[in-house]
Amino acid sequence: MKKESGTFDLSKDHKRFLEKELTGIDIMPFAAHLAVMHLSLQALLSETEKVRVAVWDSTELEPGMNIPAIQSELKAAYKRPTLDMFKDGELFLKDAFIKKGAITLEGVGGEEIPLEKADLVIMNPPFTRQERLPKSYKKSLSKKFKEYEEYLDGQLGLYGYFILLADRFTKENGRIAFVLPASVLRIQSTLGVRRLLLENYHIEYIITTWKRAAFSEGAQFREVLIVAKKLGRKIKNHDYPCGIVKLKTLPIDLGESKRLANMIKSIVNNSNPGTIFVKDDFTIKVVLMKDLQKSYKNMFRFISSQQEELDEIWHRIVSKSTELAPFEGVLKEINGRIFEGTRARSHMIETPIGSLFILRNITRANKRADRWIFKKETKRFITAENLITQNEVNIPKRCLHFGLRRLSGANKIDLSQELDFIVVRSFKGLENYFFNGNSKRINKQLPQWRKYLEDRLSRLAVAFRFDISAKGTSLFAWYSPSPMAGCGVVWNIEGLSAEHAKILSIWFNSTIYVLQAYLDRVETRGAWMQLHKYVMNDLLVLHPSKLTNSQRELILETFETVKDIEFPSFLRQLKDGFPSRIDIDRTILKTLGFADDEIDEILNSLYPALAREIEQLKTLMAG
Repeated sequence: MKKESGTFDLSKDHKRFLEKELTGIDIMPFAAHLAVMHLSLQALLSETEKVRVAVWDSTELEPGMNIPAIQSELKAAYKRPTLDMFKDGELFLKDAFIKKGAITLEGVGGEEIPLEKADLVIMNPPFTRQERLPKSYKKSLSKKFKEYEEYLDGQLGLYGYFILLADRFTKENGRIAFVLPASVLRIQSTLGVRRLLLENYHIEYIITTWKRAAFSEGAQFREVLIVAKKLGRKIKNHDYPCGIVKLKTLPIDLGESKRLANMIKSIVNNSNPGTIFVKDDFTIKVVLMKDLQKSYKNMFRFISSQQEELDEIWHRIVSKSTELAPFEGVLKEINGRIFEGTRARSHMIETPIGSLFILRNITRANKRADRWIFKKETKRFITAENLITQNEVNIPKRCLHFGLRRLSGANKIDLSQELDFIVVRSFKGLENYFFNGNSKRINKQLPQWRKYLEDRLSRLAVAFRFDISAKGTSLFAWYSPSPMAGCGVVWNIEGLSAEHAKILSIWFNSTIYVLQAYLDRVETRGAWMQLHKYVMNDLLVLHPSKLTNSQRELILETFETVKDIEFPSFLRQLKDGFPSRIDIDRTILKTLGFADDEIDEILNSLYPALAREIEQLKTLMAG
């Protein structure tokens, strides 16, 4: 800026900035027009002839193209724009137009905008999930980003394509800055995008906040800020520093933002790798890019906890233990397999899944489809009572499998007395069971339903989706002496012997496992955790067949001690030092080679630290 007569003259800089140095594109006309207004307000007395802001689907754009001054487009975009409105420039409504192209402060007109690569690309892309993208639009995206084919995934959300778009428009040694869903650091569909960034960029900062769930107002899912410098070549390993920043507060104005940004920049650029800075308003850990590259499958681990103490405890356990192995490898050696829990499949059987269950406990009947409850049993039959008509039906046991409709009330590790029943074969009186007249059609579909269930029969079920802070979350795995089909939010671990299932039920209910699952989770919203199959495969577990006789006996003895105990909420267990929780954890840590005094030290740190973490997540979810 030039100083004239003791004052700063912004006009020339502002004019250059708007007319030559800044380009903004949005699919929504209102957003683009609002951007022009805000830019103009930065220097009220400055006049400019044009701004480089346009209404367009930016995924269609490439360097070297021109955005024309005006093009007709759908009027409905002002109200509720959809992605396929902009597909290939086609018009879907011939008699309803708005202006698409370059705009002015008045909202129309504007000069043609030539597009070129930029020194800085800033984005807050749409977080639209791939399931919500029209098939035709997904197909067109694959064509538009053909040069990034090696990084694409069929399940990639819309924001992933915007990362590719940013790369397309960023100069060598230029920077990109994003607001992105935190899941970009973890989920399998963005694995290729992470590879692109790790191979071609120096990721300078990954910033999250523990003040609330996200930076954006009203967002329910965790967000991250990512700033990266394009290196212009594929890199294998390098020692560039990356700042992992966890904000405890958020800046309230521009001045506070600048102060915070300068402080973060100074710390990251002048610190040794591994250094951790804990301040009142943030925590920073400096890592190397090669550390990120090693963790490309799960970069969320770097921000998954607010307290570094949890990472240190887990690292201490893993460093000492030789009995742990990836779950996928363990399952292969003991002939086990993972199957998703029982879910409705409309193409398989034409009735609500709940109507096929006979519930052991009426408290589980909380949906309209839950029509039958267990009344009594004999050696060969059970009697089911209809909750609506009170009619009773006798069903041969050979026509049923054991199952678990939902986890409500499942607060004991051993489900022997808790299991529901599932109809899998036809029986006399089927027309009275399906009294709405479709019993003949369902009777024909029962064989494929039975096959679907029998693939899922197991002695061990492990939760894969749960709210770790909820009052109803008390356990994370359940054992059944009789093979059963778990509900839709568990993994059924098929093929395990009774002994192996008991051993693994103790492992999966240990706080040691929960700590690992917490750090490696796919976070959905606040305290809600999700453990996809690829996550489960990589998690470390005790290898049942490689334990010594004394280790095996200790775990099985603990199982017998705790299997019928009613566990309170997991959070309550941590806070109160629930005796059965301590029994499980002491057994696991002793099996892993820790002495009694080490075990006390670990648990005395782990319980309060993990409880604080869960309560903080619960607060974020409430906010």
